[in-house]
Amino acid sequence: MTGGAEAHPRGLRPSAWRAPNPALILFEVTIELDQSVSPLWHGHAFANGSYHFGGRRARAQAQPKHRTAGDQADQARDGRCREHRGLGMRHSQGMSVLARRRPWRASRRVALVSGVLAAGLVMRAGAEAKQACVRRTFEGSTFTVCTFEARGSELRLAPWTRTGKPLRGFAALASELGDDARRVEFAMNAGMFDADGAPIGLLVAGGIALHAVNTDDGSGNFYLKPNGVLSVDRDGGVRVESTAAYATRRSESTWATQSGPMLVVDGALHPAITHDGVSRTIRNGVGTRDSHAAVFVISEAPVSFGRLARLFRDELHCENALYLDGAVSSAWIPSAGRRDSSHALGPMVVVLARQGAGTSDD
Repeated sequence: MTGGAEAHPRGLRPSAWRAPNPALILFEVTIELDQSVSPLWHGHAFANGSYHFGGRRARAQAQPKHRTAGDQADQARDGRCREHRGLGMRHSQGMSVLARRRPWRASRRVALVSGVLAAGLVMRAGAEAKQACVRRTFEGSTFTVCTFEARGSELRLAPWTRTGKPLRGFAALASELGDDARRVEFAMNAGMFDADGAPIGLLVAGGIALHAVNTDDGSGNFYLKPNGVLSVDRDGGVRVESTAAYATRRSESTWATQSGPMLVVDGALHPAITHDGVSRTIRNGVGTRDSHAAVFVISEAPVSFGRLARLFRDELHCENALYLDGAVSSAWIPSAGRRDSSHALGPMVVVLARQGAGTSDD
């Protein structure tokens, strides 16, 4: 769920209590009884739609239930004060549930408002929120936006096989990863390369420099200064910065790739990028919002440099962003059933869930 005011079905409202497991959501169910005090329950709803109420006393603070006009009329007829009388807990088949109980007597009409359906919808929304990649629309163009969070995922750069042969595509990357391929959240092309698939700029993999920083002048996007570097340092910090800034910092990188041009530099668009130039192609890039996260983007249709740059600055709020490539831009997103294979690639970036954080099937 997002913040702000939300409408909830009658008898169903979120509690301020924080569940210990993010796969659970607390909900409230009201059972209304004619001429009687209605019990009020709190319980955990599970992804499979099951729930359980029960018995033993546990410590907690009951919150007063909001009274509707109907509740007040029932109370006036019954002449009884609707106070919460206790809190119970039962453990059954590995599921815990909190329930507030009050004595009540049988009546002629019972209406049960169940929170199971709503809880299931929230559970589905929560599962979707965990996806590493989402679709975003910006200025009429559709982009796929994939987020790398250093605390929960690991990033690697993959230029070639263990025997030194360029990988050239995601099928070879999956083979090279072996069992780790099940942990892939997403992968993209990451850095410009020559006709054989070898990088033309800086490449550091596993702390080993495979190609030095390239500060030469030349023609083409890579040489449109300032160009830049995506790096993950040994302290875990994630950075996108100009090549000059990277060289000055003399960082000790575990992973690094050089490309160009920079799209956004310290919050400003690259000075050579026009608002919406005539050059349109599938493009991808990467930007950073803080030292622990990077945002990778690939367009789903041809776009200009300017639109891609503004997406990073204005929509994704990246202070720095780097162009990775165009025309050959490709992605592998197992959760979406996507693995592009139309182009031969050079260096690739692959983001994997950390061990124990879950797996993905191709």
